[in-house]
Amino acid sequence: MYNKDLADFIRREIRSVQDWIEDAVLSHTVNMIPVYNLGFLRLPLFFNEALLKKIMTVSVDSNVPLPPILNMLKGIMDFMVEGVTGITYGDVYFYRAEYGKDESLHFHEIIHSIQWSGIGKKQFILRYALELISNGYIGNFFEVQAYGHQRRFESGGDPYDAEQAVKDELFEYIKKN
Repeated sequence: MYNKDLADFIRREIRSVQDWIEDAVLSHTVNMIPVYNLGFLRLPLFFNEALLKKIMTVSVDSNVPLPPILNMLKGIMDFMVEGVTGITYGDVYFYRAEYGKDESLHFHEIIHSIQWSGIGKKQFILRYALELISNGYIGNFFEVQAYGHQRRFESGGDPYDAEQAVKDELFEYIKKN
C-alpha cells in the first residue's frame, strides 16, 4: 500500500480501532490505579493533582496491549511493536511492570493522555496514524512533543505546567495541520 492507500485504510478502520481500544481498556478496569497513587515525587511538580487522579495506569507483566492494526503497519513504517514499554488510550495508559518505577516513562504517557484529551479520541487516533505514515515514529508530532517534554523532565530543570504547555503546542499544531 502507498501512503494515500494506507491513510484511506486507516480512515475506514478507525471505528474498529476505537472499539478495540474500548474493549482493551474495559477488560483491565479491575487493575487500574490512578497515577497519583503510584507515589511519584516529581510528577506533582509538573501536573496538577486532579489530572494525576484522573489518569489511570495499568501494569502488565508482558507486552502492553496493542491494536491489531499496528501489526499490519509495522513492516511499512519504522514503528516497531516489539519492545513497546508503554501505550496510552485516552485517560488510561498501560506499562510493562518492569518499568513501574520509571517516573520518566510515566511522565511520557501522561503527555500522551493530555494529547488524547486535547483533540479527542477519534482525531488522536487518526492524526497519530497519519503522522506515523508521513513522518515515521521518530518524526511523529505526538512523539516529538512527548519526548521533548520527557527530556525536559529528565534534565532536572525547574518544574513547569506541563499540561498547559502541551495544550498550547497542540493548539498550534492543529492550527497548522
